[in-house]
Amino acid sequence: MLNNVKTPETHVAVEREREREPSCIGETPAKLQEGAAASTPSRQYTPLRKIIKRILQKTPLGRRMLLGWRLLFLWIVRRKDGYRVSRAVKVYYHPKNPYTPTIIWMADGKLKHCGLADRFKGIHSAYAYCRERGLPFKIHYVSPYCLQDYLVPNKYDWTIDPQDISYNSRIAAHTYLGVIFPIHDVVIPEGTTYDTPADEYDRLAKRFWNLKRAQIHLYSNCAARMELFGECFHELFKSSPLLEQALRPHREALANGYISMTFRFMELLGDFKDWGHMSALPPKERQALIDHCLAAIDRIRRQHPDISRVHVTSDSITFRQAVARTYDYAYVVEGEVGHIDFHDKKTDAAIVTTLTDFFLISQARKAYSVKTPQMYGGDFARVASLINGIPFECAVI
Repeated sequence: MLNNVKTPETHVAVEREREREPSCIGETPAKLQEGAAASTPSRQYTPLRKIIKRILQKTPLGRRMLLGWRLLFLWIVRRKDGYRVSRAVKVYYHPKNPYTPTIIWMADGKLKHCGLADRFKGIHSAYAYCRERGLPFKIHYVSPYCLQDYLVPNKYDWTIDPQDISYNSRIAAHTYLGVIFPIHDVVIPEGTTYDTPADEYDRLAKRFWNLKRAQIHLYSNCAARMELFGECFHELFKSSPLLEQALRPHREALANGYISMTFRFMELLGDFKDWGHMSALPPKERQALIDHCLAAIDRIRRQHPDISRVHVTSDSITFRQAVARTYDYAYVVEGEVGHIDFHDKKTDAAIVTTLTDFFLISQARKAYSVKTPQMYGGDFARVASLINGIPFECAVI
């Protein structure tokens, strides 16, 4: 009888046994406990950041603030990762290595590049600068004609494929090194040149490194280190077969030696378009100027009794024809005449005439640039004389 009496201790033990056994088919004690917990109400707390996020998402300004915080977080994470990678690879790079750009002298028609002599001055100055510093130098001369049609590389390969020229501002940058020309109504002293001192050119060229680009597109007619012009010119250029063919008959005609005279009238005779601001003279004054220059040709020629021929070049077709009619000893290259910057690209006849005169001057016994006080002397004859180092004189008549 005593064995069937339930004490408080046995009652607790029985209840614990019931909790261990399934109360119904398919349910385990763990599931029953979950159900019990679900049925028991409990108080839950929302984090403060979620509350702030919900409030900010309700307004446009708040949404922009959330976006800004996300971007800032991503930037910090990526910057941290990038810094970690940079520290790992920077040991392979020397911090003192200078940024070495490729200097590309440009004549691509995007602006006016001045005449032939000015272009050669700009090319020479840039090449001489790059040669001293071991910088790669290229020439992109495609306007108004392709330079490689008439001059090809000699000792230094300056050519570049147009497809290799980048116009991406992150890769390439352009710069300009020019020269200040004098006012044309001022009397220019005899022998005046507008060369840039080498140290001044070097100071201006520091911008090559300040630009920090792989390519520097240089637009320049600046003249510096002109004492090296002949040496650099022969390193860069030699005549193409096309130019050699054009020069051959003229060299044969002048094989016994000659002097050369150059006359730059610009717009004074009304038959040439140039960058000058001169007005065409009245007809009577034009003829008087032509006669005055014709007399100067004979006067200078008498200073060279051992010379039988005089090569005369001018930017005026009127004056060239007058010289050919007046003097039998005068040699004038026949052909069209025009300024390179105003070339219409329909024909290269004017280009061939200009290049022919330029190289004939370089092989003369002596070169003269003849001018009156109202005429522009120019650098055409002087630059040509520097190719082979022949004597040059600016004669004011």
